[in-house]
Amino acid sequence: MIMKFESGEGFPMMSRFFTSRPPWIKSGRLSKTLCKPDGRATEKRYDVLTISLCRRWSMAMTGMTTPNSVASIFHNVVTAWIILILSLFITIISWHVSNHYVQKRADENFNYKVEEARLAIIKRMEEYQQVLRGGLGLFTAQRDLSRWQWKAYVETLDIDAFWPGIQGIGFSRMIAPEDKEAHEQQLRREGYPDYAIKPAGKREIYSAIIFLEPFDKRNQRAFGYDMFSDAVRRTAMEQARDTGRPTLSGMVTLVQETDRDIQPGFLIFLPLYREGASLNTIEERRVALEGFVYSPFRVKDLFRGILGHGDSYLDFQVYDGDTVTLPSLLYSTINAEGGGEVVQRIHHNQVRSIALPGRNWTVSFQSRPTFDHEMESSQPFLVACLGMMVDILLFLILKSISGQKDRIQKEAFRIGQELTASETHARHLAEEANRTKSEFLANMSHELRTPLNSLLILSKILADNRDENLTPKQVELARIIHQSGSDLLRLINDILDLSRVEAGRVVVVPTEKHIFDLVQYLDRMFTSEAVEKGIAFRVTTDAKLPATWCTDWNKVEQILSKILSNAFKFTERGFVTVTLGYPPSGHLFTNPRLGSEPCLAITVADSGIGISETQQGQIFKAFWQADSSTSRKYGGTGLGLSISRKFCELLGGEIRVESQEGCGTSVTLFLPAHVSATPIMPTETLRVLDAPDHDQTPAAAPRDDGTEHRVEKTSVSCVPEVCGDDPIAQKSVQEDVVFTVLIVNDDMRYSFSLAQFFQGRSIRVFFARDGQKALVELEKKRGIDILLVDVSLPNRDGLVAIYSIKGRDDFRHFPIIALVDADRPEDREMSLQAGADNTVGKPVEFPVLLETMQTWFASKSAGKESESAK
Repeated sequence: MIMKFESGEGFPMMSRFFTSRPPWIKSGRLSKTLCKPDGRATEKRYDVLTISLCRRWSMAMTGMTTPNSVASIFHNVVTAWIILILSLFITIISWHVSNHYVQKRADENFNYKVEEARLAIIKRMEEYQQVLRGGLGLFTAQRDLSRWQWKAYVETLDIDAFWPGIQGIGFSRMIAPEDKEAHEQQLRREGYPDYAIKPAGKREIYSAIIFLEPFDKRNQRAFGYDMFSDAVRRTAMEQARDTGRPTLSGMVTLVQETDRDIQPGFLIFLPLYREGASLNTIEERRVALEGFVYSPFRVKDLFRGILGHGDSYLDFQVYDGDTVTLPSLLYSTINAEGGGEVVQRIHHNQVRSIALPGRNWTVSFQSRPTFDHEMESSQPFLVACLGMMVDILLFLILKSISGQKDRIQKEAFRIGQELTASETHARHLAEEANRTKSEFLANMSHELRTPLNSLLILSKILADNRDENLTPKQVELARIIHQSGSDLLRLINDILDLSRVEAGRVVVVPTEKHIFDLVQYLDRMFTSEAVEKGIAFRVTTDAKLPATWCTDWNKVEQILSKILSNAFKFTERGFVTVTLGYPPSGHLFTNPRLGSEPCLAITVADSGIGISETQQGQIFKAFWQADSSTSRKYGGTGLGLSISRKFCELLGGEIRVESQEGCGTSVTLFLPAHVSATPIMPTETLRVLDAPDHDQTPAAAPRDDGTEHRVEKTSVSCVPEVCGDDPIAQKSVQEDVVFTVLIVNDDMRYSFSLAQFFQGRSIRVFFARDGQKALVELEKKRGIDILLVDVSLPNRDGLVAIYSIKGRDDFRHFPIIALVDADRPEDREMSLQAGADNTVGKPVEFPVLLETMQTWFASKSAGKESESAK
């Protein structure tokens, strides 16, 4: 820590108190520079006069100029008054905070009461809809329903006891003008001689209420009423007819009303269509309409049924529609519930909208005096009184304090320093433990994955069943073992990637590469999955991009693979696209480097389930997922995007996410790099289907996105494919030529697994545990055609073996394939520098290994045929 003092004239009013002051006290600023562990420095400034205000004041009042005179300030009554003023100010703030808390609690309780009442209204209206659906189901089951059967159904519901507020349940039939007379005659024959559709008059179409239970005096007034003749009712009926859903009407006066207690009302309609009719379009539903099951409601009776005699804490008014106007008032608890006069002062009020089928209600809530009285609290008053008592007591105590406080402060400072040192030590221990853990996990790559690779290889061989000696059930069990092992391997890879990043063991190896190669890689890896899921997949490039780009392409491909895997996982239908281009002009970057040099923007967009705005800031955290339901439905560990962001930061780039829940997601990767002047291919959209890059194929390929079918297809006929379609060449590889491979690996289980795979492929296998034994085998067995060396042997023995073999003149041109960790590009580089002719990533994907080996086999076979021809 570096302390620095800057002189200056910041406080001229106090200068007269310091005619003779020590040199360390002056008007100026004190700055403290703290050196952080990462080497950066941060500077904090403090006003010296502010820090030592009490010290200066004491010296001025007592005439002392030494630091030891600080304690004398507490003998000054001015100091006590200053402390009293400050403490009173704190008391006022505390009173304000307490009062705000009480008000906030009252607001929360009021909001809870409002929501409770709103949900009660919605719940009851949903229950009424279910009652109508029951009636509709009865008509659907029995089209020739009689009046007495309808009555029995309604009586069974016992609406007065279980559905208070409902006026009745009825059925209104649609009648064409030519059928009106026959309809009226039929109802008269049923025992209603005065029956007629009302109101009278000619109309394009009629509706008539023929069933309405309970059939009391009020409901008898509606018998035969044509609701289609009323504009408000007709609007709701037409909406229900066209949508096929329950629909509320606007506010009306029911025909059941008498001269006493007239109330506003409304109706709910549910359409009944002709049996077996097609209902796919509005026109079809209009033609198939037979009538409506409906219920009328008197508003006052309805809300008494929902809320009883009202809430003693709330008053509310219900308005029909989205506006609060007097003509649209449906119901009010003021006066209607015996509430009496309108309260002059309303402490809490809120307006809420209730969405009902085909209609919205607006409800205005106000608190009643009982609620306001209950929410009142004496806490702010007590805070103020107790605060003032404490302030006065503190004022009195300060007047009698001596230098004891200074000693207490020194002791407190010493304890604080010890606590800080202890905390720093504990933090360092925790960081060291975390770093040790991360390094341990990063170093466990070979030990964890080697036995698992053997399991994957053997289970794959069993699943292929080349000898056809396994039952279908045994083959399926082998496939399950292979799939489970692949999932476990993918999880191990993700955890090891994350631990390497945290341990700082990830090496960035920038190389210049054609952008077209990346397009081919993406298309090759994910086209199969897109076809399997029926999703449109497209890779598009900007024609203005250069042909090559310099970055660590291994990391870029890992990032894009994880992002695209998520895109396909969460997209059931629609599209997944990848766009390569430049960022839009004026784009603001978090990393300033991206705005100062050429930048590549790779955008992955999909039409999947999307990500909510609140979750977008969390998705890059390790082990984090959207929610438990997503974890159960889609699986995964939540590591992919976390690793992607860390890799992106290592490359000097950044990742942006834009998404809306239910509307898809767009993830953009911004990468800085050096570019060449050669233009890219002129075609904007490139579609590629090519063989995989040997070094970049994922470890668990049989289960990786976009590779499963390609791998299975390749592994069936891998040897013939090298020789092409020439029957003679195929025969030479499969029957006549026997190739010999020497495997250098210290794990015999892994070597045995590879040998089992080579069995039956005209390939003879020898083993060597280390480089020294490999040299012995090469000298002893001159017929070896190719050498497979695991570079992960202890003490770098694999690299030493490659270097030693290539260093001898008789083996200088001997083909060597190095088996390297797919996620350690530095191993690949060192293998090639040591003399390896090619590399294959581990865990080994057999089609890739065979394709690499067959390049050398074909060359050797051609050489033998040439010698035979001579």
